[in-house]
Amino acid sequence: MIETTKLVDEIVEALQDKKGHDVTIANLTHIDDTICQYFILCTGNSPSHVQALCQNVGESVLKHTGEHPVGVSGMHNAMWVAMD
Repeated sequence: MIETTKLVDEIVEALQDKKGHDVTIANLTHIDDTICQYFILCTGNSPSHVQALCQNVGESVLKHTGEHPVGVSGMHNAMWVAMD
């Protein structure tokens, strides 16, 4: 299993590589009973930009860590996308 902070760093780098805006990392490690340790938010300029951001995150994380998203929701209209 990959170290969580390395995964977060890789995701942020992939978002920045595709010019994602307002990348924000919410550190939830100090909160008990959360469903995740970190929550990363990013803004895209258009649905095609959002799709490119998600595709780059998936490809980059797989290439550099061997991990892939468990699930992706919202790609059909790409107004918002959630990757797990």
